[in-house]
Amino acid sequence: MGEAKRNLEEVRTTMLRVVEGWMLEPTEWEARMVAEVRLLPRVEVPRHPAHVLDYMKMKMGECHANAWFMERKDPARLNKRVVGWTVTDGQFVLHSVVRRGKDMFCVTPAPRGAGESLIFIPDRAIVYEEIDGRFAHSRGGERIKYGLRPDPAASIKFGHLLLSRLKSGMNPYKAMEIAPPFSDL
Repeated sequence: MGEAKRNLEEVRTTMLRVVEGWMLEPTEWEARMVAEVRLLPRVEVPRHPAHVLDYMKMKMGECHANAWFMERKDPARLNKRVVGWTVTDGQFVLHSVVRRGKDMFCVTPAPRGAGESLIFIPDRAIVYEEIDGRFAHSRGGERIKYGLRPDPAASIKFGHLLLSRLKSGMNPYKAMEIAPPFSDL
């Protein structure tokens, strides 16, 4: 198998795992958390340029580790990791950025087509701990895997469609070119 094909299969495997992780049964806890997060203030946060993140060896999908690295390796101790949410495809996605003074910035490579900034919702109610080099996050006494779904039924329906496309062998990037059926948050 060629390297390009192997990389594409790694993307497919990751996407399958993530999609399945979003297809949990709805809970009252999730509905309460969504209601609370909707009330939190939102800020526009610029992304560091892709070439800078590449030079810094920041990894896509590793926002918590990337932001923690920036805090830990800052000799002046001015960088602080901030945990919260981004709104992505109608979901509240758990995310970490860096605050330096009054400014915040994202140090995680963005997927293709993402803008130069993102809407971020800082959330002081999120508790995190490092376990075996990975971060575990919780809010309101429950562990958060990927984020929160304002409309779990629509998320699950969309997940089934995406899973069928991925399992059929469709190019994973092409499989994602469907508009999710979620409302604006």
